[in-house]
Amino acid sequence: MQKKNLIIIALLLILAGALVYPLLTGGGQGEAAAGVKDVTANPSGFLGPLVINGHVGDVNAADGVIMLVDDGCVSCQIPVLVPFTTEQQAKFEVDTLYSGILPAVGETVTVHGTLKQQEGYFIFDVEKITRDGQVIISKAKS
Repeated sequence: MQKKNLIIIALLLILAGALVYPLLTGGGQGEAAAGVKDVTANPSGFLGPLVINGHVGDVNAADGVIMLVDDGCVSCQIPVLVPFTTEQQAKFEVDTLYSGILPAVGETVTVHGTLKQQEGYFIFDVEKITRDGQVIISKAKS
């Protein structure tokens, strides 16, 4: 009977640790990190809060667009809309403006936001973009 109780207690401790660890490390916020390749392969599987890690493949400052790419996958690209001006905002028919500094081509960034599906296409509503843990672009107003 003692051995059975010890096994049950050990299993409960392991289970409790598995549940508490993500909360202590910040991983319990409902956002799963994903690569560009993963999201482009199955975007409907990533609907909701999302964090995407990728490289900057192109920056169109005039339009407020950053193209995220994945190394080794030519067709794996995600356009990230971050309009800084009302003209850019009107062009994309979005309600959000952003502030910050555009990253350079080749840099690794992390984009935090929500992936939504509207009228048959996917929209990535960006909250912030970080580089090396520092916020470089964030929503200015909605």
